This record gives sequence, C-alpha cells and structure tokens, in this order.
Amino acid sequence: MRILLASPDRDFLEAYEKLLCDEFGYVKTAFDGTAVLSLLKEQDFDVCVIDSKLPRVNYRTIVSRLDAKKIPSVILVYKGMSPALLCLKDPVTEYMPLPFPPGELKSVITRADGSYGETVSYDTGTGNISYKNNRIGNSPVTLSEKQLLKFAAENSGDGGDGTDIQYGMSCTESLNRKFAEEGCQAKIKYINGKGFMLVDSR
Repeated sequence: MRILLASPDRDFLEAYEKLLCDEFGYVKTAFDGTAVLSLLKEQDFDVCVIDSKLPRVNYRTIVSRLDAKKIPSVILVYKGMSPALLCLKDPVTEYMPLPFPPGELKSVITRADGSYGETVSYDTGTGNISYKNNRIGNSPVTLSEKQLLKFAAENSGDGGDGTDIQYGMSCTESLNRKFAEEGCQAKIKYINGKGFMLVDSR
C-alpha cells in the first residue's frame, strides 16, 4: 500500500513514517500543502493522511483534489468528533482526533483503503439507504458514520448498546441531517436497552 503522510510536526513524521513503512511498505512524507500537491501530480497513493493544520495550502483544498482522484483521506484534527465536524461538506474519508494510539492510525488506514469502491445498501422497511464512493446521495460520509449506520441497520434490538455512546450520538446526529437532506425516510434512533437502530422517520 502507498501512503502519503503530511504534517508540520517533524517528530511526528519521523516516528509515523517508520511505523507505517513497517506496516504498509511505502510511505512518502510532506511538511506543507504545496509539497502534498506536488507529490499528487507525480504519483498516486492508496491513502493520504493529512494534518488539518498543514501550512501553505488549506487541507480542504487537498481533500477536494484527493476526492477527485478517489484517493481516501484521513484528516488529523485537534478536537473531538462532533456533529458539526461530521456535517462539514468536505469529502473526508475519516477524521482522527489527536492524540491517538499508533495502532489506531494503522487500523483506520486499512479500513480507508479501497473505500471509494464500496457500495452498500440497507433496507429501512420503507426503502433503502445506500452509500457509494463514500457518499449518501451527494452527502459525504466518513468511516465512523458508515460503521454506525451498519450497526444500526443490523441491530436486532436484543439489548446492549454495541458502540460508544458519545461517538454514536455524534454520528447519529450527522447522519440524520444527511438523511433529511437527501430525502431519505429513515433516521437512526437510540433506544434504551436496544442501542442505536435504523427506523422509519415518518
């Protein structure tokens, strides 16, 4: 797998370049957005990990470029996962709040690889909700949102929450906004004793 890792923190780059190279075999690094755009012109990557505070070029510009080439983007952010963050229109494959355990980044990269090729559909009872190319309709969805949607759609309601409540609530709010924007007649609801479930919104 070919990874592009971009951060203004040289210590971070040095540590994670070795870690990711040991895991995936090929890693290129960049210190600023201009270098990222130059590398994207020269070669393709399977996944790009980009610090949201990358200087010289706004990360959103880079994300748009990656989306056009169907290259998954993992964006490192300095705040927790929130509905406001997830509802941004940027086609980000996954946000990763700093700091995080090293193994978590490797796991997210593995899940992000090939995500543009996934097409999944869930029956809501009154229709289907599907995503393709990391979008529900025109709305970008992250790996976290897709994971919560899968759990809610497959949850039989036999007890147990099955996911972190705070994380689940953030994804629920953002997904329900996107469902409404796309005209989907469904929503995700948290039900005590049953957890997150996909239900009819009518």
